[in-house]
Amino acid sequence: MFDPGADWATMPRLESAVEVFTPNADLVIDQLRGVVDFERVSAFVLSRGTETHDWGEMHWCEVALVEGGRMILWFGKDGHCAGHGGRAPHPTLSVTMRTFPLSEISDQSLVTEYDVEADGSRVLTAVHVTVYTSTTYRSVKTSLEEHRHSVEDFRFSKYSNQGVAQMNRLIEFARALSRQTR
Repeated sequence: MFDPGADWATMPRLESAVEVFTPNADLVIDQLRGVVDFERVSAFVLSRGTETHDWGEMHWCEVALVEGGRMILWFGKDGHCAGHGGRAPHPTLSVTMRTFPLSEISDQSLVTEYDVEADGSRVLTAVHVTVYTSTTYRSVKTSLEEHRHSVEDFRFSKYSNQGVAQMNRLIEFARALSRQTR
């Protein structure tokens, strides 16, 4: 059951984490179950947020997981339809699921940030993971002979206000990607 205050990072199983962390858990689990062997998931990270629009609040949720030789991304976001065909304005939900072979990952960075205490001990304050693929999504001609290519990248971040467990799970996710990327 969805609990806006729940910390998914304390749950080792993907299904349990999704159930408490995402408002559309049944949809997320059903769509992932169609392509994912839950027993083979070696790491996952969940994120969610809210944005304000003129029509109201838009909530989004993301599930990123490593399963076998793949990275799978599920992303859902609220939307708003102004109405059509005699139907009144109403909420919408848009969902995207992407699957990438880990062999498409060309680079990955894991950045950890710490506060250093007076006694010299370190306190983890932020974790950032960026995954670059070999997929070119844009080429711009910069001169007669040169082009600038942009590759697809995915960014994940966790901060101390989300808890140490979530930051550690993002580190675990990055390590799982590194171990399985060739």
